[in-house]
Amino acid sequence: NDLHQKYLDNKHWEAKCKHSLRENEQLASTIKNLEQALHRARTEADSSHEELDQMLTKNQEILSQSANFKSVLEERIEENGSLKEQIRKQDEQIRKMFELLDESKGELDRLQAENFNLEKRKDVLEQSLKTAQGE
Repeated sequence: NDLHQKYLDNKHWEAKCKHSLRENEQLASTIKNLEQALHRARTEADSSHEELDQMLTKNQEILSQSANFKSVLEERIEENGSLKEQIRKQDEQIRKMFELLDESKGELDRLQAENFNLEKRKDVLEQSLKTAQGE
């Protein structure tokens, strides 16, 4: 009877061990699947990290280019301001030159009129001289 009880206990333990073995195999399979999923997740994370690094590098390049462009643009704006001032000064000089030209034209007209009058007086005087010499 004692032997029979040990036999039943052994059968009971054998069933428990087989059940535990099946559970362990299932757990091992689950762990393997989780390890594979973890590996895939790490690979995706590494890939995403590389993409983010590339995007960051590209953004830094764009930021640098933007800063350079801004600097060049500011220089151009400053140059344009200087050019505008030069143009304003040249316009003022041109305006003054036109004023002088107008004054010179007026003086020329006056001198031409005076010259015309002097020519007429000369002709009158020459005629008077000829008349006086002829008498």
